[in-house]
Amino acid sequence: MEIIFLIVGSVFFLLGLYMLYDSMQFRKNSDSVLGTVVGYEKVIRPASRNSGSRIMYYLVVEFTYVNRHRFKGDIGSSAMSYNIGEEVEVMLLNSEPSTARVKRPARLLLGAVFALIGLVAIIVFFNIFIPFIYSAFTF
Repeated sequence: MEIIFLIVGSVFFLLGLYMLYDSMQFRKNSDSVLGTVVGYEKVIRPASRNSGSRIMYYLVVEFTYVNRHRFKGDIGSSAMSYNIGEEVEVMLLNSEPSTARVKRPARLLLGAVFALIGLVAIIVFFNIFIPFIYSAFTF
């Protein structure tokens, strides 16, 4: 049963590293334009057995790159982090409007948190369970 710490920790760690890598590569290879927050899309997550329903807000941004474009952010939040009408930096990969993302640290932070949680679970596995297993077979 202890192996779950290693498996879950490895999955979290690798997912976090992928999120960090993806975010850094996107920032490195993208063009920036200014966009304007035009609203939020409110999404109500259904209640689960552990908690009630949750309201998530997804940022809606409008920007001009050759033509006018509008997109909804892909990371929701329980709070509205920008004011409507506020200017934000929008990143476009390969100058393609369909790849638009708001430049903010949330994706990097989320990747770092996932990687850290995974690393802690892996360390717990190797520091607690491996010595226990080793001592059980030592005569």
